[in-house]
Amino acid sequence: FHINSLEDRFLCKKPKITSQTISYQIHSWNDLREWNQMIKKDVNYLKVDPHYVGSDICSIQESKNGLSYPNEYCFVLSHDTPTTENTHYNSTSDLLNYLIENKER
Repeated sequence: FHINSLEDRFLCKKPKITSQTISYQIHSWNDLREWNQMIKKDVNYLKVDPHYVGSDICSIQESKNGLSYPNEYCFVLSHDTPTTENTHYNSTSDLLNYLIENKER
């Protein structure tokens, strides 16, 4: 093992520019109200955070887009651990509904 060979292979190489754009990923984009702006900015990669929660959280969620939450268990989108203090979590059902409604974008 020689330090020089490591330097030759990794440290002394000039970076190659292969594109005129910068790729990025949006993490924890759980508020679907912001997705229209994301789409306008040509975002291609994103991550949401579904949490499987029980009736204590599912039953108090306010309906969005006419969808109702199941009373026993559901998946809500939240980067942090969901709490009963928030009644506005988006759910995976909301996410699927959004994707269906906006499939042409």
